[in-house]
Amino acid sequence: MGLAITAYRQLGLAPDAELDKYGDPVDYDKYWKPSAPSIAWAEKHFPGRSQGVDPDAIYAFADAHKFRAGSYSGYGHWRDKLAELAGLKDEDRDRLAEGRPFAELVFFADNEGVIGHVVAAKLLQDFREHLPRAEAIGGYFLEAYRHWLKAFEYAADGGAVDFH
Repeated sequence: MGLAITAYRQLGLAPDAELDKYGDPVDYDKYWKPSAPSIAWAEKHFPGRSQGVDPDAIYAFADAHKFRAGSYSGYGHWRDKLAELAGLKDEDRDRLAEGRPFAELVFFADNEGVIGHVVAAKLLQDFREHLPRAEAIGGYFLEAYRHWLKAFEYAADGGAVDFH
């Protein structure tokens, strides 16, 4: 088990999508149904992260970027390095309003939830701005960093990042 990420670009409502008997899209290559319980849980603990995503909608999308963020502990280690790169500490949780680099990702669930296009645009700026520092670290950290950068490029383009 581990954390999988799917980033969607250019979401649009798709009320005519064909659904199975459970209400899920038949064609996952064209349509996405956010997990309403996952969004509700994440919004309770991390308010505002899914801004721009209707948890009850079915969406069509222009493109998707999927990657495995690692085992839960592996992702946690990577995220700790990201926090270190940005100078974030646990006590910074209450300073999110100040827009600290990567705070919306560092202080987010490691197993489920959605980051909508509004927050993704801010995180994209953080990833672009700190890319030279990530390149200096290199290795697996940089490889994962580039996946996240691409995910937030997609999501900032009217999309979302789905943690599952």
